[in-house]
Amino acid sequence: MHQAEYERPLAQREDAERGEQHAAANLRDAQQAVASAPKAGPRPRLDNWRLAAFIVVFSIAVAPTLHDSVFHTLPDDLLAWLFSSICSAFVLGMLSWGRLGGRQTKLTWIGPAAGVALAVGLLAVRLSSAERTGEVMFAIGLTIVEIAAVLLLEFLARDLRAKEADWDVTHAAESEAP
Repeated sequence: MHQAEYERPLAQREDAERGEQHAAANLRDAQQAVASAPKAGPRPRLDNWRLAAFIVVFSIAVAPTLHDSVFHTLPDDLLAWLFSSICSAFVLGMLSWGRLGGRQTKLTWIGPAAGVALAVGLLAVRLSSAERTGEVMFAIGLTIVEIAAVLLLEFLARDLRAKEADWDVTHAAESEAP
């Protein structure tokens, strides 16, 4: 009876040692899988400096139009420039943020179309008050700058969306690693 009681813990000990070896092997395999899984890194995000640069460029092109056509009735010229700058920065900030902060959908083309439509609308406002050839050329030049900025903004937005899509795939693979 003593011998049977001695052999039972001995068999249990052998089973425990085998279980410990299996657990160590499983841990080693899991560590290797985690080490070999791709690292997603931080999520690609909107660059605030780039966004501010687009807002400034757009505002430089749009503020004079707002000043001359909307806020020209204000008695203080400095106040008219302030309001035109703030309004243009607000509208164009929404346009820029919407393009760089948006996700890829079937309706992604609406953003660039809205930007080009805004530029064409501002061209019409500028041309309505243009009296000389120089003013017409200036209006066309500002519109070209605005359209180029919209297209560049869309190029950067597509790049950001592509990086986010790649990050999503890599992050999912990283999250599924044991």
